[in-house]
Amino acid sequence: MPITVERARRVILFYGAVLLLGGIVTGIPFAMAIRYGWGEDVARAWRVAHTSMLTGGLLYLGVAGVVDRLVVGAKALRVLARSGVVAAWALLVVVPGGALAGERGLVLGESVVGTLVALGFVVMGGAITVFVVTLTVGAWAALRAPE
Repeated sequence: MPITVERARRVILFYGAVLLLGGIVTGIPFAMAIRYGWGEDVARAWRVAHTSMLTGGLLYLGVAGVVDRLVVGAKALRVLARSGVVAAWALLVVVPGGALAGERGLVLGESVVGTLVALGFVVMGGAITVFVVTLTVGAWAALRAPE
């Protein structure tokens, strides 16, 4: 079943709102890490979770606001929405999960949890790259389309 522009907008809008909520929630342990001196590594992990989710949420809200202006076919629209969902879930699970576990996910094979966090970052990075490339291609096509 082909996805409509309105359905893509709603999906991207919803996940943008969820990411903003996640960013607000992860601000709590970030503030506590600073207030109670849990250490610089812990504060950094929660700062990354907090700012990444807020930034991602704002990106999604912006895309939801302009998705109808993109010149893309039904397949590209589906790719945009689905890659956005995958990237949002990965961000919501991997970044705070890594912060909770004390893993940065920078090295594969060092520990099981660290490897899972690293693989989650690969999934997240791949999905958000597909999302942004699809967005850029649609914006480029819109720029070149006759008015």
